[in-house]
Amino acid sequence: MKERIISSLGQFIANHYKLPRYGKISNFKIDKSAHKILFNLNLKGETDPIEFEGTYRVIDNGRSATLVFDSIRISREWIDCLAQDFLPKRIDLNNIGRAILKILL
Repeated sequence: MKERIISSLGQFIANHYKLPRYGKISNFKIDKSAHKILFNLNLKGETDPIEFEGTYRVIDNGRSATLVFDSIRISREWIDCLAQDFLPKRIDLNNIGRAILKILL
């Protein structure tokens, strides 16, 4: 039950960040024990969703936090290549992001 609530919260936050311009996230799951984030991305104009899987770790120094993706895999090869080349592997978080991260991860 807790995992489902956390996943729903994560999906809600992701869908209200900058994603509405491109599409919508569905089937968002966080596996805390394996440090994995999984979701489908339903891009505008596409008929089939794209699958995302990433392994992560959190670096928390007490005043700020950084979400680090150790690996990212996307089901469409060309988007996977774009992600490897351009998607940030580190996301620095402010206090609000740090608080949310503590709840989710």
